[in-house]
Amino acid sequence: MAHAQEEEVIKPVARAPETLIEARKVFLGSILEESKLLTEQFVRALGKTESDAAAVEDYAEALRIQNRRNELTAIYAGGASSLAESEAVVLDPAVARVGGGVEVRLGQVSGWRSKGSYAEWSAVSIPSGEYDLMLEAAMVPAPGVGSGAGSGGTRPEPMSEAAFEFYEVSLLQGATDNRRGFDINPTADGATYASYRMGPISYSRSPVTLRLAAVNAYPLNIIRIRNIRLVPAEVETDVVATAQGTSQEQTSLADGRESLREELQRVFRKAVDDYTEELREWAAGNKAKRNLVSEEVAFLKRQMEEFKNGSALMPPILGLLGGFGGFQDIPEAMLVSGQMKSGDVMEFSSEDGTHEVRLFGVRCMPLDGDDEETSAYFASRFGISEADAASLGGVAQEFTAGYLEGRIVRLLVQRPRKEENDAPPLALVFLPDIGLFQNVLVDQGLAAVKEDEAPWLKGSMPKAVIDALKAREVAASNRERPPGAWALRPETGGEDR
Repeated sequence: MAHAQEEEVIKPVARAPETLIEARKVFLGSILEESKLLTEQFVRALGKTESDAAAVEDYAEALRIQNRRNELTAIYAGGASSLAESEAVVLDPAVARVGGGVEVRLGQVSGWRSKGSYAEWSAVSIPSGEYDLMLEAAMVPAPGVGSGAGSGGTRPEPMSEAAFEFYEVSLLQGATDNRRGFDINPTADGATYASYRMGPISYSRSPVTLRLAAVNAYPLNIIRIRNIRLVPAEVETDVVATAQGTSQEQTSLADGRESLREELQRVFRKAVDDYTEELREWAAGNKAKRNLVSEEVAFLKRQMEEFKNGSALMPPILGLLGGFGGFQDIPEAMLVSGQMKSGDVMEFSSEDGTHEVRLFGVRCMPLDGDDEETSAYFASRFGISEADAASLGGVAQEFTAGYLEGRIVRLLVQRPRKEENDAPPLALVFLPDIGLFQNVLVDQGLAAVKEDEAPWLKGSMPKAVIDALKAREVAASNRERPPGAWALRPETGGEDR
């Protein structure tokens, strides 16, 4: 397609062959799989140390340990999930059938006001084995509830604990053995959640129907339950003994950390050797491929050296997995009405607070003329004048607001970087049953694909997202009745990219 100025034409970036990209994915996956169990054991050891620190009111140390646990856990979440799926069976509130006044909102189950109120999950696929039920819950008095004189005497008091049951809904033999009861206790406030774990529960058939139900009515309490999942029951072994075969007396945090690093170095080294051998076989007899392999091997050697000499608990290359390792995963968020600056800059709210973001990979026409660079890019991308494009800023904003209003979305939000300015962080916005919202804007001709987005993002995933957006852009421009900005092109203007 013709651009307004020749120097603004964005040249495609050279890309490694698909075979090499796929080989790297397999390599990264092998590192994750080999190190997963060891890391989980270390995370559990950290959890005990964190609790011990909190018990003696050393909250600074407890917070430091908690941050380390979160860092390690994050490596196996987000973009890496397709390569290292958790064995936990997640009971998503969004797909639960509810009764008795129970409500589902932002990933939480609440409204336990009547006896027998419930959330139920049907046709849950679960591998045979023993599991522990894990969840988080907050419990506080309803607003205005408390002791005091009234016309009828003392006001009713909220419950000091709430009894629940979790069970398999079935008349088949053995189902009653899987019924587990537990109590939820009050928390400091509605934003504070306590963790609960009960079990083991044994399952030998699949699929099953599972139900979480209130034993009594709790109309004077606000109870919120989230992160409900069945986790395989494991024997918690000492991480140091597992890694090095040493005695269980070696339980200090420093010893555990060093043992973990040494074992992970061994795993990483073996994975690199296997991967290198496969690459050399793949490149045999082809000079161009051999050059690519030489670059890849040199890169891996640098990564090995950094890991060996550095203080990181995980190989640096894992940050490239999927290319979105530097993004925070926010499972549930909602658009904040009235806070949109343009069709691609908006604000979302979640239980963690508010997040102003800019959509990754696309640019919408600005609402005013202050952002001349984006205006010029948008017009050039569609092959239209800035004057013709000016009206599309408001259209994109209204479309985005109407499309996302009231919907629960999933966000991947760029984590802060030292070199970033005050611009909103980049984000991918996903809608259930629809997918990436950026796709919708491109299909409507209301967003221009930003090909050189975030050059600091390495790996195959960001490039794959941009490539998919470009393909949709071409498809939209070639429709018999082009949408949005494509309809404003002169009859003789533009050519397919």
